[in-house]
Amino acid sequence: MYNNLLINDITASVSEKIIKTTILKCKYKIKNNKKIKKSIKQYNK
Repeated sequence: MYNNLLINDITASVSEKIIKTTILKCKYKIKNNKKIKKSIKQYNK
């Protein structure tokens, strides 16, 4: 019983970390896309 709870706790914290990192990666990608679009616009002028 106790072991099961511990495992659940570990998996929960791990999945939370994974979710946080994926969110950060997505935000980073969006930022980069915006920068790329800006530079393309400047290049096209």
